[in-house]
Amino acid sequence: MPPNPITKRLPILRAAADIFLHSGFSGASMDAIAEAASVAKATLYNQFGNKQALFEAIVRSRCEQLLETATRFDSRAAEPAVGLAAVGRAYVGLHYASQFLELLQLAIAEQRNFPDLVVLVFQTSQEPAQRRLTDYLRWLDRRQALRITDAEVAAQQFLGMLTGETHMRCLLGLRGGLTSDEADALIGAAVALFCAGKTRCGCQ
Repeated sequence: MPPNPITKRLPILRAAADIFLHSGFSGASMDAIAEAASVAKATLYNQFGNKQALFEAIVRSRCEQLLETATRFDSRAAEPAVGLAAVGRAYVGLHYASQFLELLQLAIAEQRNFPDLVVLVFQTSQEPAQRRLTDYLRWLDRRQALRITDAEVAAQQFLGMLTGETHMRCLLGLRGGLTSDEADALIGAAVALFCAGKTRCGCQ
């Protein structure tokens, strides 16, 4: 029985990700990736077509894996502070994860040659989380739990409070990721500030 293509795909993606992160897109070769994944180079082309498609598959796979956790929160928590804290933990867990930071760094480094890569990262990480939060904020407004004039803008504001300078320092390699206490403090401050500015019936 021939090998299952899915069982080949996963080790190829893992090996290719290591080589891309170490050598950059331009410095990575399909020969090196095939050797690291213990597959024939023809297998790479059969599975992915070319090097750019392989890189895009890595970005999409990593983002989707991380996003599974990032969007797994109770989008119908009646108490705003509870729901927003859950959103914050999921979002911070994604955006400060070392794998995500490395992918973002690589996509930015290759942006001039492959502008679609940063678009892909944004579409598979930021946009789904923002949509979920926007829907949740509209739901809270309908229940009169918070006063939300523009849910989409409010979602951008809340998520922006969770990144800012701290995330920029991580992205630039000026510091490591957040400790558990640092993440809790960042999320708690964002929730408190957001609720204080949009309280209608109280946000405890």
